[in-house]
Amino acid sequence: MVEARSLRWYRQPILHFALVGAVLFALDHVRQPAPAAPQTDAAIELSATQRRELAAQLAARHGREPSPDELAKAREHWIEEEVLYREGLQLGLDREDTLIRAHIIEKMRFTIGHTITTPEPSEAELRELYQRHTASYQLSTRYDFEHLELSDGEAPNLELARSYRGRTRENMRAVLGSALSEPLLAAPRSEWLTLSVAERRHMLRLSAVHEPELPSFDQLKGQLAADWKLEKQRDATLEKLKALRRAYHLREDDA
Repeated sequence: MVEARSLRWYRQPILHFALVGAVLFALDHVRQPAPAAPQTDAAIELSATQRRELAAQLAARHGREPSPDELAKAREHWIEEEVLYREGLQLGLDREDTLIRAHIIEKMRFTIGHTITTPEPSEAELRELYQRHTASYQLSTRYDFEHLELSDGEAPNLELARSYRGRTRENMRAVLGSALSEPLLAAPRSEWLTLSVAERRHMLRLSAVHEPELPSFDQLKGQLAADWKLEKQRDATLEKLKALRRAYHLREDDA
């Protein structure tokens, strides 16, 4: 009888649930992967230059030198943002954002261009550029004119008229607006023209017209040197981009 009561414990439902739970726990533990090994490239470097930049930013923001506590908080904030940035890159968030992609591309172009140095051009090279781009350096027709704006009932004093020299047609339109510039261009030269626009009176005179001309080589020498360097830097940048491009191949799907 005692034996029957002593064996009754293994028939209890609560024991069955406990045993099943233990088995499931053991199986789940076996299936769990081992903890990932620390990444060897997970180091975050905060250089002395970056620390100085953080201090300078705090000083500019507060108008004084930052305290040690403020520097420590700025340092922790920088580390936090660096962690978020790296994790975002691992998740590919930069690939899904066109603004981030465009910023990285532009920064990479700047980085490539910054590594390129160009020598000083010779006079022969500048003259070759001058001859090759003659049309680009030719000045368009330019105009000299005067303008006086009058209030209602005001007597005109032409000595107060504002003078403009060597302005292009586009610049004249930007200064006066089409309602004034077009009649002025059609008016006889050196004659004052009176117009009313938006309840305001205007007096204008076209005093001179300068025909298109090509500045001399000596007049353009400084600009030619800058343009030559820019052209050489652009060509060198394109060659570097071609070299980078050769390291990749394009794969397109059929969809």
